[in-house]
Amino acid sequence: MATATGAEIAAAIAAYFADVPPAILAAACTRYKALGIWGTTPILPRAGYDRLRDGLVSGGFVSPGATFETAVDNTLADDVISLGLPTLA
Repeated sequence: MATATGAEIAAAIAAYFADVPPAILAAACTRYKALGIWGTTPILPRAGYDRLRDGLVSGGFVSPGATFETAVDNTLADDVISLGLPTLA
């Protein structure tokens, strides 16, 4: 995802969003890339989790939302990173 264009990402995930017109999906993926929504590692950072939780709380999807310490365990991601495997880029 780090090196793909928004249109390439949209093409790869289009089957999961069959009701979304391709141009809109591509625009959304391009926008997400520009906003830095998708990380380049498997780590879920506290700031990203807090932003997601706050959005879910304000939208009424969860109440009050779990703390980072309760909801996130990055140990598997840390283990994978420590292997030093080549990236998929």
